[in-house]
Amino acid sequence: GELSLVDRQPRSATVTALMPCRVLIIRAADFEKLTISGSLAVKLLWNVVHELSERLRRSSDTIRTQGVQLLELSDTLERIRHKSF
Repeated sequence: GELSLVDRQPRSATVTALMPCRVLIIRAADFEKLTISGSLAVKLLWNVVHELSERLRRSSDTIRTQGVQLLELSDTLERIRHKSF
């Protein structure tokens, strides 16, 4: 839901906890009020930005790894195809 706080789009995922946990629910309007209010807002925003940054890096790493694997698979299939003819 933290992406929705930033871009006002519908949530991009749903989670299910595997064990009891505590969560913080922040409505968009309350989040916007916090952004104007001061240091707590800055700390909260910085944590959201940090989390989004880590997720983006992990996604980029995954895409890069899968791209390399796809190229390797393509090369292997091409070698197999040439051996068949």
